[in-house]
Amino acid sequence: MKNNIRIADSIADLKSFLESTKEKSDFELSNIKLSQQSDWVLRKGVLSHTSNGFFHVTGLLDVQNNREHLVLFQPQSALTGLALYRDVHSAYVLLQARIEPGNVNICQYGPTIQSTKANYLRFHGGRNTSYLELFDGFHPNANPLSRSHQSDLGRRYYLKDKIHSYVELDQLIPTDENFIWVPLKVLFESVRCDNFLNTDLRSLISCFDWDLYLHAEQYHKGTIALNECHGYEYSGNGIGYSDYRLVPLDQLTGWTVTDEGVKRAQESGIWVDMFKVSCSIREKQVWTQPLMCCETRGLNTLIYRRKNEQFEFLLTTDSEFGISGGFTYLPSNLQYPGERLLREHILTDSMKPEISLFQSEEGGRFYRNEHKYQIIEWMNGQSIKENQKWVSVGQLKHILKSSNKASLQLRCIVSLVIDKLNPLTSSC
Repeated sequence: MKNNIRIADSIADLKSFLESTKEKSDFELSNIKLSQQSDWVLRKGVLSHTSNGFFHVTGLLDVQNNREHLVLFQPQSALTGLALYRDVHSAYVLLQARIEPGNVNICQYGPTIQSTKANYLRFHGGRNTSYLELFDGFHPNANPLSRSHQSDLGRRYYLKDKIHSYVELDQLIPTDENFIWVPLKVLFESVRCDNFLNTDLRSLISCFDWDLYLHAEQYHKGTIALNECHGYEYSGNGIGYSDYRLVPLDQLTGWTVTDEGVKRAQESGIWVDMFKVSCSIREKQVWTQPLMCCETRGLNTLIYRRKNEQFEFLLTTDSEFGISGGFTYLPSNLQYPGERLLREHILTDSMKPEISLFQSEEGGRFYRNEHKYQIIEWMNGQSIKENQKWVSVGQLKHILKSSNKASLQLRCIVSLVIDKLNPLTSSC
């Protein structure tokens, strides 16, 4: 560490810093009853924070199909962003070793900023959000690079999105106590570590065009065919429309509200418990909050193939009740944590994973909701479903950079093949 600037030169450095952050955090988590706290209350049949900020636990009714869901409603967009710096030799990304109560490994790396509006407006009464000034207004040393709106989990949230923002700094700035600068090469290597990078960071890695940023001259000479990015759009045929209504929790038949939380009354794979959390390195050192729980692991699979010496990826298009716009691009196969049965899929025993790891959902809302991620190379002779389509690297990058087209699960799993999407950067 030089001049209060902390840099990780390897994955070993990152792991060591993550472990030291966890050790000094004094992290404690305990399950409590609703009556043992006063920050969250039942208001009009919905579990809400007394500030009316953060998020709400509520019911959702599909009026057309008479189906009910337990969902999180967070109408304010969350702000997520990466601060970048580049010199003649390398590019660096400023990461945060982030403690979240629901993380499988307690501490995972997150982006430079990851904050709900209620957090950075300090509804919790705690400390200021680090580096907010780089993303939330004009800063003389930060040049905005790109910005998009991205959807969140479409079967867990209702109409929630988050802002992805990227800024370039003119120098490496001092690092706060749980922050560290990481060379891009080391960050690319770390994407294949279990429960190491959180989902917001994975999403931000995938949605940014690193080759265009770092190798613009070669990029525009045609090494990457820019015309691939245009003219691809899925019509949405076969995806129906439903009328969704937020409803109080007491109108659900599948769940009941007790002093223990929002419990399953029928066979559902998800429920909500209340927790007390203490962590000395967060903006608020002690707080209480609900977390969505599940009993089974999810599955997230991305299939690719080589065609004419180029990579193509198999995407699925489908509707999810929590995402507006009619449809979203999903990975090749997807099963949410808590879902008991796999949806119809196209995997066979002969299709063995090339990459496999475990990844927990965002630990600030979900308690140990974990996916198994798989990257699989396509075997010739297999058929695909009507709502699936092969896309080129250029088309996939176009989808990822656009607002509210790619699902969170697709954005996250693409981080495992970031080298295939950015060959110029990966070869350096």
